[in-house]
Amino acid sequence: PNGFVLNIGRRSHTIPEPYNHVLHHTYCRHINNVNRNNTDIWIKICSDNKRELITFGLQQEGNNPKRCLTCKP
Repeated sequence: PNGFVLNIGRRSHTIPEPYNHVLHHTYCRHINNVNRNNTDIWIKICSDNKRELITFGLQQEGNNPKRCLTCKP
């Protein structure tokens, strides 16, 4: 798929800002790596619309999500 994934850290885990919510392309190795794909720590929100995810991240966290420096969505 050519969409996007917004990783938002669960409140039950302490994840330092600005890494508590990060926007990725669906093909990014950071979210496709079995060792990093921990849904116990991360909530994953998917969409074909990048702007929707940025808006959602802003509403949930109070600031824009960090964009992954690897896949550069």
